[in-house]
Parts: sequence; C-alpha cells; structure tokens
Amino acid sequence: MTYPWAAIAASAWDTIIERWTTPCPLTGCWFWTGAISRGGKHPRSKRRKPNVPYPSVYVPGGWAVGLRGGVRGPTFVAVATGRYVEGMVFDHRCRHSLCMNPGHMANVTPAQNSSMATTRRL
Repeated sequence: MTYPWAAIAASAWDTIIERWTTPCPLTGCWFWTGAISRGGKHPRSKRRKPNVPYPSVYVPGGWAVGLRGGVRGPTFVAVATGRYVEGMVFDHRCRHSLCMNPGHMANVTPAQNSSMATTRRL
C-alpha cells in the first residue's frame, strides 16, 4: 500500500513533532499532546482488549490527496520518516502508545507482533 500523503507528511514532520509532542527526560519518549483516538477493539470483539489511546495526527494539506481525518500515530511516524515497509507493522518498543519517537518503534511482522503481545502480558 502506498500513501499519497507521504511527501506531505515528511515535509511537515519537524513542525508537527515540535508543536505537538513533549519530550520525557526519563524515558526518552516524545509524548503526543494533540488529539487522540479511543483505540482498542470493538466492545463485542472475541479478544477483549482495553481501549488504548493512539495519537490521531492531522496531516496539513492531506485533504488535497484524498486524506480525510487523522492518521494513527505509528503509521504517520513510519511514513513520514521513510521507514514504512509493506506487510510489516510498526511496534512500540517502549510500550507507550502515545510515544511518537521513531527510535522507540520497529518494523515487525504481524506474527512477531502477536507473539510479543502475548509474552508481554505474562
């Protein structure tokens, strides 16, 4: 999947991160202070998962290329920094869903992501 707003996101990266994140000196996380989504799974889902908030990033000018609404934080970070890889998911290594620091995220396969989620719960 290609993102037509990738060039716009890359050019807006510095402005968005500077304006909408707050660095944490203890963890190194860049916490998102803008709009957030409710996240999580549907309440009637078989896998009950608590609602985990994720950053909802508005990409300036994204409407010109068909982008409506916000983009999930990890997706924005992967695309804006050029680290998006087809078929992979962006995993938060720091376990903070509101962190936007690309150094705290890594590309993993969906199977690896599921297996890590299981071991983290134990």
